[in-house]
Amino acid sequence: MQVKILYFAVFADLMHCREAELILPEGSTVEDAFQEVFAQNPVALSLREQTVFAVEDEYVEADTVLKEGQEIVFLPPVSGG
Repeated sequence: MQVKILYFAVFADLMHCREAELILPEGSTVEDAFQEVFAQNPVALSLREQTVFAVEDEYVEADTVLKEGQEIVFLPPVSGG
């Protein structure tokens, strides 16, 4: 199945883009998508525990099963003052 990934903040910087398409096996979860995208990126993987996920504009848990065509957002930790 194909899904759309939106990257924000540090994730956009790491990927050098704001969005991308990703092909995943049927039954894949948000966590599967995150691991597929960032498998070779230790900086992104180090942020995993603080990352928030959204699918179709609703916050979801990492174990949420994805469906064809859905839009996934990876929201990294926010810093600032």
